[in-house]
Amino acid sequence: MRSAQPESIDLAKNTPFRLLWAGQSVSVLGTAVTTLAFPLAAIQELDATPLQLGVLAAVGVLPPVLIALPAGAIVDRRAKRPLMLLCHASRASLLATIPLAAVLDVLSMRQLYLIAFLNAVFTVIFDAAYQSYVPVIVGRDHLMVANGRISASDGFAQLSGPSLGGFLVGLLSASRAIAADSLSYLLALVLLLIDRTKETTHHQSSGTTFRRQIVEGLKFVFAHPVLRAIACFNATNAVLLSWSNTVWLLYVVRELGWSSSAAGMVLGIGAAGAIIGGLAAPRIVRRYGMPRVLLVTALLDGPGQLPVLLVNPGLGGQAIVCTCYVVLLFGVMVYNTAQRTYRQLESPEHMLGRVTASIRWIQWSVAPLGALLAGVTATVIGLHATILLGVVGLTLSVLFLYLSPLLAMSRRRTQPALHI
Repeated sequence: MRSAQPESIDLAKNTPFRLLWAGQSVSVLGTAVTTLAFPLAAIQELDATPLQLGVLAAVGVLPPVLIALPAGAIVDRRAKRPLMLLCHASRASLLATIPLAAVLDVLSMRQLYLIAFLNAVFTVIFDAAYQSYVPVIVGRDHLMVANGRISASDGFAQLSGPSLGGFLVGLLSASRAIAADSLSYLLALVLLLIDRTKETTHHQSSGTTFRRQIVEGLKFVFAHPVLRAIACFNATNAVLLSWSNTVWLLYVVRELGWSSSAAGMVLGIGAAGAIIGGLAAPRIVRRYGMPRVLLVTALLDGPGQLPVLLVNPGLGGQAIVCTCYVVLLFGVMVYNTAQRTYRQLESPEHMLGRVTASIRWIQWSVAPLGALLAGVTATVIGLHATILLGVVGLTLSVLFLYLSPLLAMSRRRTQPALHI
């Protein structure tokens, strides 16, 4: 299985992890700002057409599909920290050109297309590298806690990022607000430079080609019964959540009469559940065992989407949906933290980048289908029925996990103990 891990160090005293976590917390918050500001820069400052906005969104999702698998192989061939430094520096530089071009009055859609694509390229490489780097600096015993804290930071970015982005756009303009994301990557870069962790690189045999390495990663995922089930569940969920998200806003605005601010408030408060879920995940897994936690939290996705179809218009309905979203996102973050930790524990150290990239590539490749299919379906059968189909699909998707060895493992609770 895996090579020997470094001696486990309490995370409170683990300087490399604290530096990585701090930098990642700042950078994901900056990314949440850019998620709002990037399309607004095209709309408000370049008067972009719907077609141009569609192209802008498309170029941002192409890199995960095109380069995720090669990125995993690259990560497994090289030390992770230098790759992460390169990605931070590249994204900071790329994003800084947008406010600079706006000041010089030379900002164009071509520039936005190019930066959206390249920024996504470096994000794909960084994600594969940092998820492979965490086990290097924390060891096996503290992986669950480390991933829980990273997940909590992701949840905080979901909660506060849109509000911060809206404030900065209103204060500075959309293009200038993107400078905040550039600065967040610079800060993460500085923090990572302080880290002096020495890594062991895994040299591939001379007969191992780049393509063969990629295939090895995919084969490992599909040969492992639990990782295969997780990959299939994650991919199906990605399609169905994209399906539901495509029509959800349209439904609450048109059918329930919610204002856009009310819809945003419900989603924003719901994200608080993600923060709590990330922090609580280690203790929940320690008490109930990882297999059982994966099975139970996966069940929440379908029912969590149902209340929006049952409530009446008004504040009462908004309060019910908001409460359900807190519970739903709590479960989502616990599941994500647990499945990420399981993948890191089960994957050979020299293949972790490829295993991570393979699972995420499967998910990213099919996710856009959900939005397209939901749009067509809603046109034919209506919004209510389309959301209901998504609920049914999300509920049935857990069969991937329940038909895997996880069910038997949950009864035996054979997972290793995780230190808290």
